[in-house]
Amino acid sequence: MGIREHKDAASVNQDILLREYENVVKQIIHWDTHFWTKSQFFLVIESAFVAATLQVFREQVTAQAKLPLLVFLSLFLVAGFFNIFLCYVWFRTNRRNREFLRLRFERAREIESELGTLQTFTNDVKKLPKGHGSATWEIHLPTGFIVVWVLLMIAAVILTCS
Repeated sequence: MGIREHKDAASVNQDILLREYENVVKQIIHWDTHFWTKSQFFLVIESAFVAATLQVFREQVTAQAKLPLLVFLSLFLVAGFFNIFLCYVWFRTNRRNREFLRLRFERAREIESELGTLQTFTNDVKKLPKGHGSATWEIHLPTGFIVVWVLLMIAAVILTCS
């Protein structure tokens, strides 16, 4: 293989890496947007369920529209377990999206290393302070709602038993 063919092969390899890099960046944008769209959906659903449940709970406590205690307890337990399940699904999808994004970021950094000219993602790691990321908190947003639902179910049991 001559010098010219070697340069052409290297140029083709670099072109392929650049195309892959462009696709990886598009995938990162897509999956991050997908992550936030799903999170907003679940956040709205869970917030509405919690608000409605608190309203029913308030009416039950203030005796404005008392439900029979067995109906009240059944309603709260069904709503609680259903919403805990929704939150678990939300958590699992959040975690899976972040795992995929982490792989895409790693691949982008590998391509940058191979090309030696791009440093979009490599610089982020070097320049951002350690320990200030929010990815873990974002993944565990549903956990907060699970805690709220458990507390609401406990309060419903206590109210019906007293």
